[in-house]
Amino acid sequence: MECTRLFRTVKLSKCSMQALRTPTTCQAVRLWEVGITLTLLQHKRAPRKTSGQGRVSAVLPMSGLSTRDEDCAETAVMEAGDGGDPTSDIVLEQVTYEAGVYKAVGSFLTAASPPTVYDLLTDYPTLPRIFTSIAECREEAGKEGDSLLRQTCLWEFLGFSGQFDSLLRVSEDPAMHRVSFSLVPGQSGFLADLTGTWSVQAAPGDAGLTRTQYSLAVHLASKPPHAIGSLAKAIFASQVKAMLSDLQQAVGR
Repeated sequence: MECTRLFRTVKLSKCSMQALRTPTTCQAVRLWEVGITLTLLQHKRAPRKTSGQGRVSAVLPMSGLSTRDEDCAETAVMEAGDGGDPTSDIVLEQVTYEAGVYKAVGSFLTAASPPTVYDLLTDYPTLPRIFTSIAECREEAGKEGDSLLRQTCLWEFLGFSGQFDSLLRVSEDPAMHRVSFSLVPGQSGFLADLTGTWSVQAAPGDAGLTRTQYSLAVHLASKPPHAIGSLAKAIFASQVKAMLSDLQQAVGR
């Protein structure tokens, strides 16, 4: 896998490798060596048949590793389409890493209507059938009457695999076809904050297409070294692309 090959270039300490085999020792290992593994890194993805849809077109400027914050705040470069079906491309509009915060924005076009896509995103029990990184998803009632979503996610890293739980606070806007979510405080020792939004709108122009945009921001509880941060940024971007690809394929079924 792309992300696994990329992270093989990072030399993990003996303590880190032992912690991967023995999860109870993770607290004794630095965040950037193990913590990122359990949150941002390669989710376990089921193999799929490839088709003309779902082609990812994005280039990450990873030619070198920076040692300065401002150099780490890079932006993904979008590739122009090949002139074919505009609904076949997933575009990363922005990917940045700065001061321990990862941000990514991506989108795709589809012939499905905004209500159709929105209904898929808000049918929470069926999300595991859409997103291959989600094993289980269930709604819970919040103390203040808000909607909470508990998810069990899958991960895979350097031959190891497992799962972890997350609890998200969800806000729906049916009129704007927008779903926003944020991590409930205290649910992760590795993340200080996580926020995201799915936005489904009619695409500009008269083509009758729908633009689905996914934005995600993750703030680590501890800032990793610059080199590791840049590598993890590429892995983070691949996860955003994977979520968009999963939804795109579900919409096209």
